[in-house]
Amino acid sequence: MAAAAKGTVLWDGHRVQLSGLGQNVAAHQILKRAAEEFGLKGDPLHAHYQLRHQRRVLDLSMTLAQSGVPPNALVDVVRHSDGGAARREQQRERD
Repeated sequence: MAAAAKGTVLWDGHRVQLSGLGQNVAAHQILKRAAEEFGLKGDPLHAHYQLRHQRRVLDLSMTLAQSGVPPNALVDVVRHSDGGAARREQQRERD
């Protein structure tokens, strides 16, 4: 029997390994598990925090595999920045 996949999540300099984080787990589920582990508050969580891998913000509706995150990668939990939303809105206006 194969061991459960584990993933490492980083928040504010603290690392935690979460079991059950395979490539087919949606990023929003990882954010929820990380919030429980680190005691992060916010409703909804995605309005306050986001996941990042190598300086690239992950789409919370996609799995890690769909986002191009390799197995056993380190994923950062970061505070949500409004700058990204403003840039996306400007891009939509240009299209």
